[in-house]
Amino acid sequence: MDVVLIATLIGLSISLLGWYNQWQQTSLLRQQLNEAKGLEKEIGDWYVKHGEAIANLKKIYPSYVGGSPLINGLGLVFSDTELRSRIETYLGSQNRMTGHFEPSTISRDQLLNPVVQRTIADGLNLVEHFKQDNPEWAEQMKL
Repeated sequence: MDVVLIATLIGLSISLLGWYNQWQQTSLLRQQLNEAKGLEKEIGDWYVKHGEAIANLKKIYPSYVGGSPLINGLGLVFSDTELRSRIETYLGSQNRMTGHFEPSTISRDQLLNPVVQRTIADGLNLVEHFKQDNPEWAEQMKL
């Protein structure tokens, strides 16, 4: 009788341990799925911001504003040479023949790079400030 009781307790313990391990794995999987959903949303948000930044850059790069003399729009909006360098490093560059902005392809991993995110955010912020501070020139650039 003692052997049956001990075997039952061992079996029950093993069963409870298996259930606990399964519960832990399920919880971990749920957590990973939630993190993946959050990451996908974050990537989607950065793709949208990237698209907005590229659209603005395509308008700014070939632009000259003002009357006489004409002023390069790029220098007006992005007077910070460090930001212009980051834009040309991470987002694209100016075609030397046409003067137009040519975006580079960007991967999901690059969108998660904090420097790329800061470049996009800084560019969007500067464009918004420029539009508020210089509405006539922004209208000439079609921003």
